Amino acid sequence: MMIRNKYLFAIFASVLFLVGCSTSKKDIDGMTSAEIKIAEKIIDAATQMEIGNFEQAEKIYEEILSAQADNSLAYYQLASLNFQQRNIDRAIEYNLKAISFDKKNHWYREQLAEIYMQTNRLPEAIEQYEILIKQNPKIEAYYQQIALMYYQNDELDKVIGTINRMEKQFGFNENMGKARYGIYNAMNQKDKAEKEMKNLSEEYPQNVEYLSVLAQIAVEKGEKDEALRYFTTIETIAPNDENNTIALIEYYHKENKIDSLETYISRLCLNKDVNFSTKNMVMLSIYGDKVDTDMQYFLYYFYHLEQMRDLHAEEATLWQNLGIAYIRTQNMEGALVAFKKSIELGIDDYPTFESLLFVQNSLEPADSILATANKVIELYPEKAVPYLFKGISLMEKSDYIGAILSFEQGLKRENNNQALKEDFYFNIATSYYGIGDKENAYKNYECVLKINPNTVYALNNYAYYLCLEEKDLSKAETMARKAYEMEPNNITFADTYACVLLSKGESKQALKILEKFLDSYDEWSDTVKEHYEDIKDEAEE
Repeated sequence: MMIRNKYLFAIFASVLFLVGCSTSKKDIDGMTSAEIKIAEKIIDAATQMEIGNFEQAEKIYEEILSAQADNSLAYYQLASLNFQQRNIDRAIEYNLKAISFDKKNHWYREQLAEIYMQTNRLPEAIEQYEILIKQNPKIEAYYQQIALMYYQNDELDKVIGTINRMEKQFGFNENMGKARYGIYNAMNQKDKAEKEMKNLSEEYPQNVEYLSVLAQIAVEKGEKDEALRYFTTIETIAPNDENNTIALIEYYHKENKIDSLETYISRLCLNKDVNFSTKNMVMLSIYGDKVDTDMQYFLYYFYHLEQMRDLHAEEATLWQNLGIAYIRTQNMEGALVAFKKSIELGIDDYPTFESLLFVQNSLEPADSILATANKVIELYPEKAVPYLFKGISLMEKSDYIGAILSFEQGLKRENNNQALKEDFYFNIATSYYGIGDKENAYKNYECVLKINPNTVYALNNYAYYLCLEEKDLSKAETMARKAYEMEPNNITFADTYACVLLSKGESKQALKILEKFLDSYDEWSDTVKEHYEDIKDEAEE
């Protein structure tokens, strides 16, 4: 609600005083004593309004009207006071009175229009603004208010009419064209909207926004050549325009022009003004699931990730995605760097930590793996895999007791993944054997084979340990033969099978097994060579 400050009131009042209606005897400066008293009351009432004493202000204005019934300013201020107290009918009544005594006062009509607007009486508000326009046709704000009210009332054709009136009165300007374009779109009058946008583009030929809209309209209409013409024009004006590059990517994707598509994806990726998140989102929207299922599309994506390594070196997600890509391309060294970098930059999700552990396991010493495993266990104590890597690292350090404890903690946390349970039991068995507890070692090998009877390393190790004890040799032979038959080119499994056969007195058969590998004799371990000599000596006796 408009409330004029006291300086405006004073100026306004002084004008009114000069045209006062009293015929009393004139006093100083040509004013009668009655007019001076009215002026004093007006100033007093304005002061009361300023300090928030509305009740006293209203009382004073009523006194003014008792003395001067045609005082339009008093009616105007009473209207304002009553509106603030939500006495709507009285506010309108007072405002109409003010206007009746001064029909050309624009402040009075503006206030009445505002009262109508705020009480959702839009036709009445529009009527007042129309009168204001007739009285003051050069004030643009009046047209704007009418257009806004028509828009609020969903009378879009009248909004257009009002804008046209403004244009006739003030000439064309950019905002009018944009407003008309928006209204025509809202009315679903696409042809008129397009014409309006073309007018804007002709008036402002370097405006990329307008060219982009026209390009999109052409795309929607299936006018591919026209769309490309607009895209090319934009590219000439603003070669690094992010939205235009993305539009060209979408265009060439729909046209299935891979070379051009890849050219513009590269341009987007190398644009330093575009953030990584936007680039990655665009690429994934184009490549979709093919990144995971089609090697060619994966390689496109991988190539663009590497393009952005230096430009977005502080972007954690980039390094995370690179780590995944390096694993897929068997570049474990690259994956190790990428996953470490992503974690350093703030990635703390479990899959990234787990991936790092797998990569470290093939490249780094036990202490490094152990440090990562302990960190992941601290962050994600209910995940099983970190306990597996911790236990393996402790085994490498010959801390078999610590390893067993870690494996058993992990085993408690794994209920569904049978392959992972196999790994736990296998490593528990190996650790128990490391401390000489053969009974528990064999018990855990049995657990492995119960889950998967074809776990080749469990078959081999279990058979070999039984062989060393010369215990349950028939069982050992069955397991060793199975492992050997599963991987007949594995010298380790062949050696175990030969040793079991030797223990059973079948040295000639054992010798035949190892003689199949004589071509690679120089690559044999010392242990296998020693076994071979023993078997050969026994077979020749």
